[in-house]
Amino acid sequence: MTAIDRRARRVVDAETLRELQREALIEEAIDETGTVGELPSAVEERFLREHFTRQELEEVRAIDDDLMKVHGRAPQSKREGVVRLLYENINGLNNRMSGNTKLDRGREMLDELEVDIAAFNEIKINFNHKKNINGLAQLFNGGESEVKVIHGCNVHEGAISRVQEGGTGVLTFGQLAEQFDHMNSGQDVTGLGRFSFSRYIGENGISTWVVCGYQPCKSKGPSTSYQQQRRYFIEKRQPDVKPRDKFFEDFIALLKRWRDEGDRIIVCLDANENIYTKRIGRALTEIDGLAMKEVVGDYTGKQLGATYFRGSQPIDGVWATKDIEVLNACVMPVGYGMGDHRCFVVDFSLSSLVGRSLVRVKKLKARRLNTKLPRVAERYNQLLEQNLIRHKVDDDHRTAYLAETKEEARLALASSEEKSKQYMAHAESKCRKIKAGRIPFSAESVTWIKRSEVYRTLLRHHAGRKVNRGNLKRKCKKLKILRPFNIPVVEIAARLKACDSKCDHFRKHGHHYRKKHLDRRLEVAKKKCDEAAEKRILAIIKGERDRRFWRKLNYNLGKRMGGSIRAVQVETDGGDVVEYDTKDTVEKAILENIHGEGKRFYHAEEAPICKGRLRGQFGYNADTVAARAVLDGTYEFSEDYHEATNQLFEQIAKIRSLVPMNSVETLIDEATWASSWRRSKETTSSSISGFHFGHYIAGAESEYLSNYHAVKISLALMRGISLSRWQRGLACMLEKKAGSRLVTKLRSILLLEADLNKANKIIYGNRMMNNIRKYHLMPEEIFSEKNRTADDGALAKILFFDIGRQLRTPSAIASVDASNCYDRIAHAIASLVFQAFGVEQSATESMLTTIQEMRYFLRTAYGDSKRCANSTLEVKYQGLCQGNGAAPAGWAAISITILMAHKADGHGATFVCPFTPSKSIDLAAILFVDDTDIIHINMKKRETINEVYSALAASVRSWNNLLMATGGTLHPDKCFYYMISYYYDEKKQLWLYEDHSDDCYFDIELSLPDGTPFLMKHHSVEHPETMLGVATSPSGSCRSKCRCSEECKGPLDVLIEKASDCAQKVLGSKVNRRQFWTWLSACFWPKVSFGLCCNTAAIKDLQASLQKTYYQLMPVGGMIRTAPKELRDLDIGFYGGGFPNVSIECAIQQLNKLMMHYGCPSGNGIKVQVSMDLFLIELGRAHQPFDESFQQYQSWVTPSWVKSIWEKADHYGYKVVLNNIDNPFPRVGDKWLMRVFEDLQFSSQELRQLNRVRLHQQVLFLSDILCVRGTKIDTKYKKRLRWENEKWSKLDFPAEEPSSKDFKVWQSALSQLAPGGLLSIRLGNWVHIGHKLQPWRYCAASNRLFRYHDNDFMDIFPPYDNNPRRYVKDGGDYAQVQYSVACTVEEVDPAIYRLISHASLPGQSVPPSTLWEVLDHWGSMWMWDDLELTGSFEFLVEAIIDGSLVCVADGSFIKEMYPDICSAAFIMECSKGRGRLIGKFSEKTLAACAYRGELLGLLAIHLLLLAVNKLTPTLSGSTQIYSDCLGALHNVENLPPHRIPSSCRHSDILKNIMIHCRALTFNTIFSHVSAHKLDHFAWKELSRPEQLNEQCDSGAKMAIYDTDPNAGMAAQPLPLEPICVYVDQGKEKMTSDTGKRVRFHGHRKLAREIFAKRQILLPSAFAQVDWINVNKALHEVPRLFQLWACKQVHDIAGTNWRLHKCDQNHSPLCPSCLDERETCAHVIMCEEENRVKCFHMSADNLQTWLQSVGTCDVLEKYIMRFVRSRNGNRFVECVAGDQDPIVNKLARSQDQIGWRRFMEGMISKEFCEIQETHRRLGGSYLSGAKWAQSLSIKLMEMTHSQWLVRNFLIHDKISGMLALERKEELQIAIEEQQEMGLEGLGEEDKYLMEINLDDLETTSGEHQAYWLLSVKAARDAFLIRRQRAQAALRRSQHNHG
Repeated sequence: MTAIDRRARRVVDAETLRELQREALIEEAIDETGTVGELPSAVEERFLREHFTRQELEEVRAIDDDLMKVHGRAPQSKREGVVRLLYENINGLNNRMSGNTKLDRGREMLDELEVDIAAFNEIKINFNHKKNINGLAQLFNGGESEVKVIHGCNVHEGAISRVQEGGTGVLTFGQLAEQFDHMNSGQDVTGLGRFSFSRYIGENGISTWVVCGYQPCKSKGPSTSYQQQRRYFIEKRQPDVKPRDKFFEDFIALLKRWRDEGDRIIVCLDANENIYTKRIGRALTEIDGLAMKEVVGDYTGKQLGATYFRGSQPIDGVWATKDIEVLNACVMPVGYGMGDHRCFVVDFSLSSLVGRSLVRVKKLKARRLNTKLPRVAERYNQLLEQNLIRHKVDDDHRTAYLAETKEEARLALASSEEKSKQYMAHAESKCRKIKAGRIPFSAESVTWIKRSEVYRTLLRHHAGRKVNRGNLKRKCKKLKILRPFNIPVVEIAARLKACDSKCDHFRKHGHHYRKKHLDRRLEVAKKKCDEAAEKRILAIIKGERDRRFWRKLNYNLGKRMGGSIRAVQVETDGGDVVEYDTKDTVEKAILENIHGEGKRFYHAEEAPICKGRLRGQFGYNADTVAARAVLDGTYEFSEDYHEATNQLFEQIAKIRSLVPMNSVETLIDEATWASSWRRSKETTSSSISGFHFGHYIAGAESEYLSNYHAVKISLALMRGISLSRWQRGLACMLEKKAGSRLVTKLRSILLLEADLNKANKIIYGNRMMNNIRKYHLMPEEIFSEKNRTADDGALAKILFFDIGRQLRTPSAIASVDASNCYDRIAHAIASLVFQAFGVEQSATESMLTTIQEMRYFLRTAYGDSKRCANSTLEVKYQGLCQGNGAAPAGWAAISITILMAHKADGHGATFVCPFTPSKSIDLAAILFVDDTDIIHINMKKRETINEVYSALAASVRSWNNLLMATGGTLHPDKCFYYMISYYYDEKKQLWLYEDHSDDCYFDIELSLPDGTPFLMKHHSVEHPETMLGVATSPSGSCRSKCRCSEECKGPLDVLIEKASDCAQKVLGSKVNRRQFWTWLSACFWPKVSFGLCCNTAAIKDLQASLQKTYYQLMPVGGMIRTAPKELRDLDIGFYGGGFPNVSIECAIQQLNKLMMHYGCPSGNGIKVQVSMDLFLIELGRAHQPFDESFQQYQSWVTPSWVKSIWEKADHYGYKVVLNNIDNPFPRVGDKWLMRVFEDLQFSSQELRQLNRVRLHQQVLFLSDILCVRGTKIDTKYKKRLRWENEKWSKLDFPAEEPSSKDFKVWQSALSQLAPGGLLSIRLGNWVHIGHKLQPWRYCAASNRLFRYHDNDFMDIFPPYDNNPRRYVKDGGDYAQVQYSVACTVEEVDPAIYRLISHASLPGQSVPPSTLWEVLDHWGSMWMWDDLELTGSFEFLVEAIIDGSLVCVADGSFIKEMYPDICSAAFIMECSKGRGRLIGKFSEKTLAACAYRGELLGLLAIHLLLLAVNKLTPTLSGSTQIYSDCLGALHNVENLPPHRIPSSCRHSDILKNIMIHCRALTFNTIFSHVSAHKLDHFAWKELSRPEQLNEQCDSGAKMAIYDTDPNAGMAAQPLPLEPICVYVDQGKEKMTSDTGKRVRFHGHRKLAREIFAKRQILLPSAFAQVDWINVNKALHEVPRLFQLWACKQVHDIAGTNWRLHKCDQNHSPLCPSCLDERETCAHVIMCEEENRVKCFHMSADNLQTWLQSVGTCDVLEKYIMRFVRSRNGNRFVECVAGDQDPIVNKLARSQDQIGWRRFMEGMISKEFCEIQETHRRLGGSYLSGAKWAQSLSIKLMEMTHSQWLVRNFLIHDKISGMLALERKEELQIAIEEQQEMGLEGLGEEDKYLMEINLDDLETTSGEHQAYWLLSVKAARDAFLIRRQRAQAALRRSQHNHG
């Protein structure tokens, strides 16, 4: 009651004035510090907030004392099963969020009383007004609790005012929101906001309505609720309707309808009449009426008194139907609530409302230990160390280590455990005091908090309690409280009251003081030059600001955290679903159905190794003799062995033969333990013991504690001991899908003990996985591996489909997802696998025993359970448990073993690169954790679809059996497959898919572990399925063509759906523009763009995909929807709208993937290479296919991922260069055949026909169709089509079926090519053998022909019938004899051949024999131009052999002088003096930096070492490599095996080293050398590596100085670099993530087209703009400023001219000058005096800035002339007389752009160059680029200032143009009404003419507008009545007549 009394005393009583005076005296008494007296007292603040005047204070002296008391029993703490309703007439509420004391009071009241339902009336907010952006949901934010809101206001009178009389609302908080009925809850159907109602649906048909109504009192004010309703009914031609009567009728009728339907009702009503004696109250309570009870009077037995502040009668009340149980009801004193009416608080039983009790989520206990507070962690460590040392706990560890038996060790560790538990808990309890934190910390608040504490202590002292007087006196002295023990108790109480009031103030407004406090501390840190403190404070400021921002954004978006499990559903054997919703039943259901016998954690018992004889041999932990035999490969199966288990055992033995026994270190040292914990997240939940992550993170800072924990863990693992504490797990139950409560669908996350989980991560997640990588056992099929991503797995699937489609060869893929993979792992198998990979048996036993003996406790909404589930003695729990740090690594190890067994059985797919057959790979599947796709394709043999089916069926069955052998099983609902084959449609001339989905021949049947069979789903190739978040189908269609269900969505459909779902959250929210744009970039796009790299849709489809969504979102972001469509997704750096451009973003992701994978020996790398080779073969006209026109040649190429990249590269001007395809022209002067056909002027249709035949005939070059001498057409190409199984090329060509028409065109083309049979242009000599098969050889000496076969045999053809030119086969299967003369033959008769021509083929290319030849063969010799050699190259070999080769590299970068040039120098020296190699080079690139220079130096050394290794393949030895860059050394030394992520900086260099230099046959030892030692030591004092490093440093700098910075050279490819991506017409090479630069150049191309189309800039002028710096400038300014810039440049801002186009009545003229049309151009050129004055003020500011940053004097002078000319002079005229050609070039360039565009920030490129030259001469501290960016921003700010002046002139609420126009119209209308006088007004409305209207010039006009509405409505009513009277009179006369 104390808190309520304190709140109630806010009301004004007779003693109030005296209390004001008394507290003023008290404040004077406590004003020792000189600060308190300046602040108003607590009571004064309360009255200021209440807005009571002194006159009002006098008026309330006569208030009845009953109004100051609680009527009924005051509400107590809310019990479980209670719904608390609060009702109040709040008499208006402000719509703003901050500084709203009334709202703060309401929130506090709702929080204190734990309200479930709040009903308010007279809200007085016009929610239709655009400035009222916050609804009740925003105002009464429920925080973590969900809030549902229904509110009503008058929607018929527009947005006259933000304040509108009347209005009702019902708010629902927390758990009751789950019963809220969205569909039927609502408001008054008339739209007047007379009443609002919420419906709650419960169990057993129970339905309850809560209604809040406001019956208006009859009042004459024009804006009153009564007059609003009256005007509404007059508009409905019902002038005689009385609003109060109508309210009564409608309200009672609605309640009766609900009651007739059997629903229960609660009514909250302001009746504005006596609720006991008047009609509405009687209608609610009378038996003949609704028979409801007035709950407060009924509960207390006493009728209510006055409920209004100045009233004398009860006009408010709460009623409920009698079937609702009231547990408590009261009316609070006046002043307790928010308004001037009394507040009702009523408790109902939940069961009577919705039929069941709601669960109050039990919150976890707060942690005292918080390592973010350094002193707290230090205190904890200190206390714990003291106890552990004092009680000699280390002795227990020593005992455990020396123990002879496992049991002795276990007892010793148990002793240590018991002690450490107590000491850790004690240390945490003493490490700090937990404070409520309700008041944000600031210097001001701390003073008042401490004073409150001191005064309370003084009161305790005076009460006789024990108090330390000395401490108290010292505290008082610090707070300047003089003579504390002499202060009277009354005064202490008064002072405490004032302090509490101030604390209350700081609790509500403390964040403002907090911000000021942090700003002050930041300034102090800056003055002290304390960078560390400054950094910490900035981090605090940013963190708090971000938290506030994201909390508000997430709330506005309706984002809520997932709720705890309160109820579960269990499916019975009969198929029924039973729900449990109490603590006991929920826990019992979960434990029985998940942890019970035969349930989830027992499923692994179905594995064969857990049954029969195998169980006896291996047990649970595989620590037996049989287990050792399996690992050794000596285990012998019995006759009834399980084949899949045998296969696993064979692979386990194979792994053990490769991985040394116990090679995974079990001992965890102190450093490893501490390092691992420092990277952990402290807020992670942990086990039931209470030892959370904070204990170990804090301990990581102590060497002693780290050693203590590490030793204890290591001893347990080494001895195979499971600590008893570890065997208590906490299972957190989570919903896999929101709303799904079926117990079998819940995800169970096990919270293990923190130390055990960390040990598991170290042993399994780190060390075992590193062992797997070390011995190269990590297969390419697993995409959950480090440095691989989910979208890589999706891309692997896309590439598989592409390759099959490109080859037109049958293939198949099956999805075989595992079910509960972590929970279905047999421990015996797991132990064997872990041991095989090097984990000690004792470590596996420790972890697995812990799981087997685990006692599972539950965490639900009811808190942590007391009951638990544990395994039985006979059958133990298995699996690895979700939440176990070893589970992901353990499942990966088991998957590897399964995969090895699967591939050993011959299953999988074979991929071979056509141009490089040595690049091949066998892959069996695509795996990401439990998501698995089995694949089959054979590129070495073209199989039939039946063969493919047989292979796939066998592969799937094999995988199923192997999975079951580990204890797992497939998930039937997620298993499906595709059979993919093709046929050629001659009519459509297209390859189409065959549909086998309905063919039962291709059915695949599998079985579950219990023997239950099931058929896998066989999908059509058009049916898309989603894997790893990406929708795919074999057809590659981006839009689903399958109509089997609505869930069938292609990748583009999924993209659109995700975007639409995200957009709906924003469209239905109240986010502001700043929040919107942050949401777009941080939430919307990351979610929508996931998997975009796999989307192969055409550019036009990508561009159109999100246009509808963007159209919907534009107004939220502040753009009009009529803005040109092309502006929506143009980058903000080019004055665009800033929505993501789907096509460009897709190009970025695809190019990143291409750069990452192409050329790598990874699975995806080989697949991309295969697809690229096939793409090049299909196109058949260039070695660089991406240089060809996509529009012209796209029809030649099969759709694929590579083709989609080609389209984007061609469209946006990106250049992709392939450097690793070895397919040179075979002969001198050779050409691509398709280019030759194009030269012959064939049509596009004929070219497609020719290309089909070319592919069928397996031809690439002109030389392929010629005889070996190159003079004639090889007749076999012209006479016939190649037979199906016949090969004419070494390459794999796509299948083609040309028609006879196609072949005729082909023959015609060959005839034109060689008229008369002879080629018009003879080709040169053979250079390379080429891809064409040359099976025929000729021996001139014996005049015989030879035909070679693939099997190393040959046929011999001697002359036939003594004819020297005819040959016939003499015999076959002769051993091949190599002849160098190839020949071309023609079959003239069956088996008789004629020799056409013969020629010698070139021999095999001679490998390079010198280092220079190797380097020259690699190309890109620019790196070796300055190579200097002392001695011979042989010294490198000798030095490597004896380990005397020292290699040193260094890089350099001089940013200030050469920002785009970096360099490297290197020295390779024999320490024994054999020789020395020195080199240096520079590279010009926008990615230049010192780090890149270091990497280039290391690359040069590696390439030279590789060249030496190429010359000496068996070279062994070692070399030492030095660098002074630790980062470069670490990255090069620890390169991943197969791929470098594109996000890695300078991935091009690292990728080159990874691909080519990792397999050196000698050792490379990396060492760090200190840099710049010569600055501190003499030359002789340096070591030799340090001396060489100094030389390299000088050489690298010299390489930069020798480079011409103005040379326009483009970055060149690195030697052996497989692929290069360029932008800016091939000038700029991408070195890593392409996003930034590709996005810039892609949008620049779009902008050039848009600017030309919209006549903003001509292409020539566009090219003059310094877009690099303008783009950066626009990206630096605030988002809404960017939006304004877009509108200004593109003329879509809301100028009068644009508004006039939409509304012809709107004036198009400028509001300032009133002479010209107001356009965006006119805004910055208006000649009105004030606007010109403002412009010149802005110009003065610009000049001041130019001078402050050291602008070149010439530039400053001419810029200011040009700006001040206001488009009167061209720049050329401003520089007239200046003969400097650079200045004149600048002037001409800027004049092309123009003055207006200059003022909009578009500056010429010449500005930056001139300013940069000036800076280099010492004239400025800003770089030219930074200066240009700032100049662009300053110019835009000048233009923006003109808009600010213009907008103030128009939009000012009182004197703005719009307000004046509205007032003028209003004044005219008022005068018209006043001239009409009383005519046309009824008697009841004539008072309107007596109302005094305020002066419109000094008011907003809202009062006058309401008056005008009332007068017009009154006249309409009078007219309607008169018309009706006349009509009645006529009818009467007619009847009498």
